[in-house]
Amino acid sequence: MQKDYIEKYKRLRDFLLNKYCIETKNTFMIDYILSFSDPYIANYLCSEIREFYDMFDIVPENMNIFSRYCDKLFELYPELLNNKNNLLELGCGYVPVLANRISNKNIKNRLEIYDPKLIVDSIKTNNNIILNKSKFNSDDYKKYDLVYSFMPFGGEKKIIEKAVNSDSNFFICMSYDYTDCFDNSDSKLESLLKYAYDFDPDIKCLKLGKINYSYDYPVIYRKK
Repeated sequence: MQKDYIEKYKRLRDFLLNKYCIETKNTFMIDYILSFSDPYIANYLCSEIREFYDMFDIVPENMNIFSRYCDKLFELYPELLNNKNNLLELGCGYVPVLANRISNKNIKNRLEIYDPKLIVDSIKTNNNIILNKSKFNSDDYKKYDLVYSFMPFGGEKKIIEKAVNSDSNFFICMSYDYTDCFDNSDSKLESLLKYAYDFDPDIKCLKLGKINYSYDYPVIYRKK
């Protein structure tokens, strides 16, 4: 078991350092991630850990929440597969997992990513993903064809308001406290939807569907 662990650690470290420009002081995250070795619990872990699981293909696609998220995204916005689009991701976490998946489907897409937690300086193989280790401070989303976010944890209302005011599409996966594992989740989701409908009555909500025994995450989105 120890030998397998050491080999997995080495492969993951090599993978990360070869694909990304990661600050040396931040490689401690690799050690932390590898302390969770069971892919079946991956969808219960914090989103940052799941990002690393996804990057290293530890979680099968049929159990992967990021895979389900992107499948729904491309289903609702098929233009992302063909055209050249400007996309904005808010709160990507430590590594740009979703941006990688979207770009791999269509390399022509230009993606701007914002999160102060980013440990990646650049992606060596993709110049169309622009990484920003900061919050997105503009109120204007007009230059973006789509704004998307995965569990913004309190930033939902701000994204909805700014996107509608900019007449932009958005796609937001809500956090676990909006799922049925919490007693007040229905009222919390209803309250957020009421807030959203006041800006645009055509805003919609869907569920990603349960993966294994994980939560059924709701998504709020706008498609003009």
